[in-house]
Amino acid sequence: DGATLLGTATLSGGVATFNVSTLSVGSHSLTAVYNGSSNFTGSTSPVDIQTVTQAATTTMLTSAPDPSVFGQPKTLTATVTAVPPGAGTPTGTVSFFDGATLLGTATLTGGVTTSPDPSVFGQPKTLTATVTPVPPGAGTPTGTVSFFDGATLLGTATLSGGVATFNVSTLSHPSTPRR
Repeated sequence: DGATLLGTATLSGGVATFNVSTLSVGSHSLTAVYNGSSNFTGSTSPVDIQTVTQAATTTMLTSAPDPSVFGQPKTLTATVTAVPPGAGTPTGTVSFFDGATLLGTATLTGGVTTSPDPSVFGQPKTLTATVTPVPPGAGTPTGTVSFFDGATLLGTATLSGGVATFNVSTLSHPSTPRR
């Protein structure tokens, strides 16, 4: 990629194949360099311009509890995933709206943002797990997800649309760092 070595591959029948999924968004000047052997001289391919565009995403919103009553804390969880053939975990922020009214923003962590984070002892907390297939796999995973605090099982939840949520209010503040 310009002067940056992306990797090497072994020739087999005169063909070498190298897979790369780490090219950033933008234009890349790719070349292949054959270093030669005792029987053949080295050569460099013409430049192949590879344009990488942003991957499309999909955003799923869940709320808990639903329904709720006036004044009751409500947890909104946005799950952002890459649409195949795009891959990876989206980063950045998500804005939450009630119609055209901005309710707030949160930073994505592992493709999810959830609130409240941080929370105080006894405050209800919604844990959300999103399960997606790794391309070229496709479809929507089903089954259950187990939620743990370290080695302690907090509970399980059933996947719905690839997302499982679990409400907990018994998380405590660690008095000493875990090792």
